[in-house]
Amino acid sequence: MKSYFRFLERNKAYTAVQFIGLAVSLGFVIIVFAYLVQELGKKYEFPYEDTYAVGCDGGTGLGMSYGTKDALDAAMPEIALSSKFSLWNESVAEVGGKELKIERHSADKEFFGIFPLKFLSGSPDVLDDYSNVLLSSRFAAETFPEGDAEGRTLLIDGQAFTVAGVFEMDGDRGVLPYADVIVSIDHPVMYADYIKNPNNNFGPFSVAVRLAPGTDPEDFTAKATKVYEKTFDLAFGLFFNSARVIRLDKLYFSDSGGNYVSGNRNMLLLLSLAGAALLISAVFNYVNLNTALSGKRAKEMAVREIYGMGGNGLYRTWIKESFLFTSICFAAGIIIAVACAPYMEQLSGIHIDLSRSLVPAGILGYLAIIAIVSCISGLIPAFSLSRISAVAITKGEFRFRNKMVFSRLLIVIQNIISIVLICLAITMSRQMRHLMDMPVGADTEDLYFFTDFGENNLSQVLYDGFRALPCVEEVGLASGFPGFVRGGQYGTTADRKDLLYMNLNLDTVAFRMFGFDVLQEYSAVSDRSVWFSEAAMRMAGLDNETHDISLTSLDSRGGYADICGVVSDFAVADAQRRSAADFCILVIRKTEDMLRWGGFVLKTVPDHENAGKMIEDFWRKTLSDAGLPDFTEAFNHYIDDYLSDCMDTARDNGRLVTMFMVLAVMISMLGMVSMSAFYISERAKDIALRRIYGSTVGEEMWHDMRGFMAVVLVADAVAVPLAWWLCGRYLEQFYYRVDVGAWVLAAVVLISLALTAVSVVLQTYRAVTANPVDALRKE
Repeated sequence: MKSYFRFLERNKAYTAVQFIGLAVSLGFVIIVFAYLVQELGKKYEFPYEDTYAVGCDGGTGLGMSYGTKDALDAAMPEIALSSKFSLWNESVAEVGGKELKIERHSADKEFFGIFPLKFLSGSPDVLDDYSNVLLSSRFAAETFPEGDAEGRTLLIDGQAFTVAGVFEMDGDRGVLPYADVIVSIDHPVMYADYIKNPNNNFGPFSVAVRLAPGTDPEDFTAKATKVYEKTFDLAFGLFFNSARVIRLDKLYFSDSGGNYVSGNRNMLLLLSLAGAALLISAVFNYVNLNTALSGKRAKEMAVREIYGMGGNGLYRTWIKESFLFTSICFAAGIIIAVACAPYMEQLSGIHIDLSRSLVPAGILGYLAIIAIVSCISGLIPAFSLSRISAVAITKGEFRFRNKMVFSRLLIVIQNIISIVLICLAITMSRQMRHLMDMPVGADTEDLYFFTDFGENNLSQVLYDGFRALPCVEEVGLASGFPGFVRGGQYGTTADRKDLLYMNLNLDTVAFRMFGFDVLQEYSAVSDRSVWFSEAAMRMAGLDNETHDISLTSLDSRGGYADICGVVSDFAVADAQRRSAADFCILVIRKTEDMLRWGGFVLKTVPDHENAGKMIEDFWRKTLSDAGLPDFTEAFNHYIDDYLSDCMDTARDNGRLVTMFMVLAVMISMLGMVSMSAFYISERAKDIALRRIYGSTVGEEMWHDMRGFMAVVLVADAVAVPLAWWLCGRYLEQFYYRVDVGAWVLAAVVLISLALTAVSVVLQTYRAVTANPVDALRKE
């Protein structure tokens, strides 16, 4: 090893390039790998064998009715265990006269058979008594720091409960969201309406089952579908057509309809690919320089071979040295990972817990990364040397046989990675700007939307108060706004096919504030009259000659009065979720009706910061004066801010790709600089001789740079179609999208050539302007 350290010391610049590139890439690989272990671990948080979440294929996803579990249990003996529960419930707890906002789950005792949380006291059986409540360990410690929680009484949403146990939970557990408390789902007051009409409301309840061993999940799904058809005769075929089951380990990365905690599969894939690309680029640098510099150690290895080291000994030596160097870089990478993880969290909007990877599987993964990098980095230069006899090396023939072929191949692959990442980063940036400029189809400037989603009876007080605020110019009422339409009403098309009409309920003031573009007006506006968008007219099979609302059954099914006209298409969802199939109708309602369940559309002065603060201060004070907590702030945004915030995930992805692109380009340029320096130094005597025989500086510059330029052009030829395809795949997910653009690819080719020129030109210029005599004197 002493000779290896002496070699590194004599070649400090090359060693620095290898170390920086490999350490930085390993640092980010550690972050990505930790996130990978963290996310994949959530899939297996709970036993999943024969355990399934049960739902339907309709819009409610895995959200079902209160009576679904009982219907399945009664008809399907293959169910060994089943549970019904409700997650994500915001509640108000009163403890010792103090009100607290809490997260509540409601469940039966079988819930803990599906999700076996550890009990610190009590047991699942306490839920047989609906007046009992279970507390999480975190909530118990925060609320009862003396440790005397059990037996204490608290109010939850006005109902009295006795603490009968504590379960261990301090955050989300796999697919299970965090809960401060768990109460019985059979509570006769909290769930009175559902107990009375168990199958009238779909969405709030989840069902999970454990099937008897040997049960075919496809057979179970088919049988469950028949149960649905019999039990939900009105909803079946209209809201959904079949049952849907997802095994528990598949649930985390599925579309669960918001009933469970879910992971971001696209983010995981993006990070994994970007981390792999970065590591490959750095390893290529390392291998390239190792192989190139092997010539400087060729005589040392030849002497060792002559003295009996043998071919296997050569491989062992290079692998051991690579393992040592990689391990040192990995240690530096850990420091880089710890320092950069918070920045990655801020950039990507995800939580990364590096400690989650310190499990046996994670540690084995890290060791595998070190071993793979070490083997690749050691075997290739060892193989390069082993092909040449020790005698040939001692005669100096090795240098003349080294034609840079392998190094050029690695440089090509490295540049392909960089070029593709540059294309993706530019395309993502263009697409984000394009989406930000996407027309909403309505006027949203200075419009602020507030709703409590019907959580209290203060609508009239809030309405009068908002109108009195000096920052508010006008107040309308609506159930949503363009870009955030939540409701729907089933009707029919003109040829009597069932169709779900997305609808936006609003009063005439809100209609005017949104400034919809009226294309046709058939009748005067009245209560429950309907404006159709252009797309809604097409979907319904209506036109300017045929527009009787009875053709859509909306008059009988929804109680709508008449179609009063047609407006231009407008956004139903935000830019990320919008599709070509979106359409909507506008239902005009009386202000007094909208006050019961509508939201507030406020036209404010242009000073958003002060106006927003004034509005928020007002509604918080109003709720406080009424003795209500402010958890009802379900929606409290300027509309334009909300639509912009909906782009955060896409922006995060773009920033991540840009960051990895910058790192990959930096590593690629470092490699290009070091490789150009090495090969130009190897040809220093050739350059000196040509200069003596009359070659100009310009001729020599071009002579030495054209080889690197040719390599990059080959990389461009491969990378451009690959980048075109990848960018096209990325853009497919957007309804409103840019074209890949030939100019982008042309610009990237020019950028790659410019980066190569910058990387190589300084080394080349130094070599061709040096004194030829000095170069010829060197051994």
